[in-house]
Amino acid sequence: MHREIKYTNHFFALLGFFSLFLLSCSHEKSVEVDYSFEVSKNVKHDVSQFQEVKFESFKDLNLGFFEGNFWIKLEISNDDTARSLMFINDDLFNWNYNFYKLDTSYNSLKLVNEKDRSKQDHRTFNNAYPNLKINLSPNEQATFIITTECDGRIINATPKLITTSSYNSFVSQNLIWSIVFIRFQV
Repeated sequence: MHREIKYTNHFFALLGFFSLFLLSCSHEKSVEVDYSFEVSKNVKHDVSQFQEVKFESFKDLNLGFFEGNFWIKLEISNDDTARSLMFINDDLFNWNYNFYKLDTSYNSLKLVNEKDRSKQDHRTFNNAYPNLKINLSPNEQATFIITTECDGRIINATPKLITTSSYNSFVSQNLIWSIVFIRFQV
């Protein structure tokens, strides 16, 4: 009985510590850029024909049980400060995000990460959530296209743009919760 009380006290102490830690890390910083997202579902065109694709605005991109492809267009306008941002969403199932940037000099889409063209997923970091790093120069205006294919398991594909420090905090919070739940389930 004494041993059970000791373990229960340790459990609640750890839970309290992690709760305080997560609360202190959960502040998202403002991205301080002008941006907008649009979407196109069931696109029949190749990326070389991106001008033919009709995009529309949306409020919430909850695609539960959606099968097919969709493209997200991000228009972004930076101020006079260079910055790095992260594109993320809550899709945990899909691992085939392709990330393109519009090259205005040639009016064509270029892969943002051209290091490994064999991969069908261009996530910046190996994390369960889609994550694509965007580096912006001062006064840069850019267009990005994110393409993906869905097999019906996506729950919520609503995109967000956050700072890299907010992203690092987000990943740390998810890692800590995973450790806590895995540890106490064993």
